[in-house]
Amino acid sequence: EIKSKFLCAADGLNKLKEEQQIEIYRILQEALSNIARHANATEVTVKVTEVGSTLNIIISDNGAGFNQEEISGKENERHHYGLINIKYRVSKLGGTVDFVTTEGTTIAITIKDIIR
Repeated sequence: EIKSKFLCAADGLNKLKEEQQIEIYRILQEALSNIARHANATEVTVKVTEVGSTLNIIISDNGAGFNQEEISGKENERHHYGLINIKYRVSKLGGTVDFVTTEGTTIAITIKDIIR
């Protein structure tokens, strides 16, 4: 069982195009699926905030984390398909993603100029 918190302070989500909303849903789905399958986490927090036209998504867990060097390089991509998929979907939206792997894992996503 994973204790989950979801905090949303982004009224602009409903202003996004349907395709953008679906991509954000898929990003969250992939991240939470990865946590459930691989992290051995007992807690996860998702924070969605909006600052002006920028959307920020922070997904953090208290799980095992991972070695970031393991996800770089073509030979390792197939073993970390979920993380590669998150990067791809975020880049499709014109955003950036950072993975911080100290004391669990935090996925920090910033998508500038998406809310209009």
